[in-house]
Amino acid sequence: MPVGGAEDFAATVSRYLPPPFDPVFVCLRELGVMGEELQRAGREVHLLRVAPGKRWNIAGIVRLARWFCAERIALVHSQTYNSHTYAIPAARLAGVGCLLHQQKTFEALRPHRMLMMRWLTRFSDRVVTLSERTRRDMIRAFDLPEKKTRVIPNVVDPAEFFLVKDRTALRRELKVDPDTFLIGSVASLSSVKNHPATLRVLRRLKDEQLRFLALLLGEGKDRSLLESMRKDLELDRCVLMPGNKRPLAPWLQALDLVVNASRSEGQSLALLQGIACQIPVVASRIEGNIAILGHEHPGLFGPDSLEEYYLLLARCIREDTFRKELLASQDRLSHEWPLAPRVAKELGELYAEIGS
Repeated sequence: MPVGGAEDFAATVSRYLPPPFDPVFVCLRELGVMGEELQRAGREVHLLRVAPGKRWNIAGIVRLARWFCAERIALVHSQTYNSHTYAIPAARLAGVGCLLHQQKTFEALRPHRMLMMRWLTRFSDRVVTLSERTRRDMIRAFDLPEKKTRVIPNVVDPAEFFLVKDRTALRRELKVDPDTFLIGSVASLSSVKNHPATLRVLRRLKDEQLRFLALLLGEGKDRSLLESMRKDLELDRCVLMPGNKRPLAPWLQALDLVVNASRSEGQSLALLQGIACQIPVVASRIEGNIAILGHEHPGLFGPDSLEEYYLLLARCIREDTFRKELLASQDRLSHEWPLAPRVAKELGELYAEIGS
């Protein structure tokens, strides 16, 4: 289980599931950061290496189905494409109810994946998406009955993510200069997250002699490329790449601004968490971000417009009033925040429907 939105969703919601649901986590390749974290927290985590490589294997499905039967698993909830390809057929083979959770916006897949997803959604008891638009897209793409689909958004745990009164003291604990304007991005270091745009914009801010420190929190296959780019742009001293930070909450609570330049998002958990911590947000104008912030949020920019992105960040550093405007826009959405206890109750009701 790597650090990601799907994994965080599972870890967070499972803490609030009502009786009689008793969640068990199953890792199909390796425990990863999140699997190890859950184990340390005393959660029940199993490692079944049924998918050791990228090639799909039938033997792994059979082994997983046998495990479901042996452990008397009553319901399977799968959250990523690769896990769908094992969990859904294994659940069907074991005679177990199953839920396919689409954790991203829906975009046309390669033909073989489209065929596979059509088959997987047909054999799932329910299909869950993060937004109404994605639900509609999947209904059209796979000819799904509406009653089989449900929207359940990403969640924020109010026990972890909240406004910190004394940010100066928190920054001292984290060994961050209390007086520096602190910009943060929480996202995997991959091309879809559009980090090069952020680095180019930060270079322009530096050229304007604006003081800031930026944290690119996350890990991924593009680390070497981004580190090289950071060096070429002479940003080593004002842009740090400290990897995954766990727990994440203190790092978000310490920020002056959260940025998200992604080209595609299911529903950015980092944005939801930043909003819960009452940190201003600047984000790309894409479906997943708009679903959280609304079309009228003043901090939206085109993912291909460095100029828009730069102007917003420059305003945020220079203008306290603009940051307050961003917060005011976010506060208007506060009654719609998907808090973990409420979403867990809804998910429990869905589990009960499948099991009935």
